[in-house]
This record gives sequence, structure tokens and C-alpha cells, in this order.
Amino acid sequence: MRKLAPILLVFMFVAWNMQPAGGQSKDVNYDEAKVPSYTLPDPLLMQDGTMVTDPETWRTRRRPELVRLFEEHVYGRSPKPADNIRFEVDSVDPKALGGKATRKEVTVFLTGETGRGESDHGPAVGAEKR
Repeated sequence: MRKLAPILLVFMFVAWNMQPAGGQSKDVNYDEAKVPSYTLPDPLLMQDGTMVTDPETWRTRRRPELVRLFEEHVYGRSPKPADNIRFEVDSVDPKALGGKATRKEVTVFLTGETGRGESDHGPAVGAEKR
């Protein structure tokens, strides 16, 4: 029974997480005929109402405008790189996994506007990648 308990626990965790999130609608539409009519916005009409009439305006004004809109409404933004980031190698084991890998333990130090953070990492890298 003791050997079966971890497997049962993992199974219950997976089964619990397969349920849709509470904020998701349970209604699904598989019929195109039920989609309400809509009009896509003109990609060449800028937010200030002017039209894109040449490639230069597209590159310098409209494309960056669309990228900002996608960042805001679809994808989000990647955080800016940390102001001060430092790595310290704590240990190296060139014979990890029976000589099949090299294991490095690295501490990553982050400092910035919001404070200080620290994270320890120890991935095993394949011996052929050394």
C-alpha cells in the first residue's frame, strides 16, 4: 500500500487539475453558423484616424502601434532585464550520472528596484556537451 500511495496521490492531483478553471465558460461553440457577425478593424487605419499610405509610415508608426496593442491585449510584455545580475558557481561534478553528465550548481543573485533575490540551480548537462 505504501508504494501505491504516491501513485494514487499523483493520479488524484492530475484528475483534479483536468477540470476547467472556474472563470472559463462551459459553453463551447462548434458551429460556425452560430458565430455572430463582426467586422475586423482596418490594419492600415492608425489609432489617431489617419491611414497608412507608404511603407515608411507602416514601419515607423503603425507597426509599433500594433505591437503595443498586442502587448496590451494579447501577449503581454517580457520583463526588462535585471539591473544587476550575478552568477556564482558553487560546485562542479564532471562525473555526474555515472560520467554521462556534468553537474554544475549555480547561485543566481538578482538585485534591482524591487529588492534582492537569490536562486539556486543545479542542472545536469550531457557529457558530450562539455
